[in-house]
Amino acid sequence: MLEVLLGSEGKRKMRLRRKTNPELFQLYQAQLALKHRSQDALGEAKRVLGHFQDYLGEFPPSPELATAFLAQFAQHKPTTLYRYHSIIKTFMQWYGEKLETRIKVPDTLPDYIEQDDIEKLKEAMRSKKTHKKVIERNVLLIDLVAKTGLRRSELGNLKLGDINLERRYLVVRQGKGMKDRIIDLAPSLPQLLQPYLKDKPPEQSVFGLAPSTISGLIRWGAKKAGVNLHTHSLRHFFGEKLVDTGTDLEVVRRLMGHSSLSVTQRYLGRTDKQRRDAINRLEGTSGIESLEDDKETDDVKVAPPPCFVKDEWGCCSNAGLRSDCGPCYYLRIGRTEDDIERLIASSLSLPAKVQQAKESFLARSKGKMA
Repeated sequence: MLEVLLGSEGKRKMRLRRKTNPELFQLYQAQLALKHRSQDALGEAKRVLGHFQDYLGEFPPSPELATAFLAQFAQHKPTTLYRYHSIIKTFMQWYGEKLETRIKVPDTLPDYIEQDDIEKLKEAMRSKKTHKKVIERNVLLIDLVAKTGLRRSELGNLKLGDINLERRYLVVRQGKGMKDRIIDLAPSLPQLLQPYLKDKPPEQSVFGLAPSTISGLIRWGAKKAGVNLHTHSLRHFFGEKLVDTGTDLEVVRRLMGHSSLSVTQRYLGRTDKQRRDAINRLEGTSGIESLEDDKETDDVKVAPPPCFVKDEWGCCSNAGLRSDCGPCYYLRIGRTEDDIERLIASSLSLPAKVQQAKESFLARSKGKMA
């Protein structure tokens, strides 16, 4: 009669409560394997639950004991405490107990990474007393992450078959959230990657380094260079540069593999130029003047590449790339003519940007003629 009243869920809870803690946590291992496809996430969950089992001893799990266990990590980073809380909360739900506590992660901005810091990091790698090929590989690791936004696990798992040098892109297989994505390669990268792909099977790792080893190399170089950088800092650098060059936010989201656009929006308003342009628009200016001032101050010379719309628009000159020209935005970040044509054909946002630039140029031209 009692089993009928309890129902299937109640009976499941009763069976779990008859088990010892070792039996209980062993049974939960199957749930972990199904929930976490990432080996890193699976390893962390097992480690945290192992500590929780040791903390419980022979006492059965309860919300009160779970809360007391988590309180030990109150001084850890909010993101770390949030992960631990999520692991324990999911276990308690499976066990049939609800954990009422909530952990809030502060909405912080990504660290702003200066180009000079990246160069200092690379210089530190070059100064290391080791084999020349090792130095070249370490510098390439920095360039690759800074120009593709790969996570350290994605870089460590990168296979030769994931890179297409001819078409200039790489494929991230089963990245965060078990999602694949395509990232175009900057013009300088294929030549640098060529030696690592030559005459090797496609299933072989490009660098043969574990994610933790890559982090250790970057950490060593940053310490030697005297800069506050880590592997994820290079990913932030990639995101902020995409936003700075006017790349559509949805394109940035896809390139970085963010699950939500709200994560990508953290890169908005991060630089002096972005904030200055926003203020300039309050008075009806485009911010182009301030960009030109920056060029003069920094004495930057931008070589004018051939523009495939020059004859049609007449907006490009020998002075360099215009900051208000749609295609020029993409030429500035290393896109080729074929890339731009493909983006125009496939993207929903680029045509509007290009059309707006064209109309802006025509309006200026009419004004000058008048």
